[in-house]
Amino acid sequence: MNLNLSTDRSPATRPDRIPAPPELHWLAVLGLSIVTFGVFLYIWCIVLGIWANKAQRSPVTLLLYLAGIILLIVEVVYTSGATAGSFEASMGTLIRLAGTAPLIFANFRVKDLIIDYSTSVAGPWISCNGVFVFLFGPIYLQFKITEIRSYLKDAAAHPQ
Repeated sequence: MNLNLSTDRSPATRPDRIPAPPELHWLAVLGLSIVTFGVFLYIWCIVLGIWANKAQRSPVTLLLYLAGIILLIVEVVYTSGATAGSFEASMGTLIRLAGTAPLIFANFRVKDLIIDYSTSVAGPWISCNGVFVFLFGPIYLQFKITEIRSYLKDAAAHPQ
């Protein structure tokens, strides 16, 4: 019995199999996030998770984003009407921390995917700063995606 299933499936990070990342300028993501008081940023996290799901053929990144967003929604609902220093406020802080952790892990998974994608289109020319990924999350990731997209447009306009 041959259990080798790799003949039909390619590795998840095989460069020629990675689909193009979502195309929206990072300033648009930032602006829409500000206008919608942060709601669009969570929607954009789901968009990045869907792209990672297609590229990695694994729903882990999308599930991490969804878990983080659901926990943050639970925290808002749980702490609505809570007074400062109450048990509900303290538990809300713990729920917020528990919701932030999956979002950070998902951001780092998308960072790795962006590096794999940039390697597949033009060699290892892009780098992502881990501190910036931690601090700015999806905005910084979209900045790097915009950088890749502009490189591809320039390469298409000026073929060598």
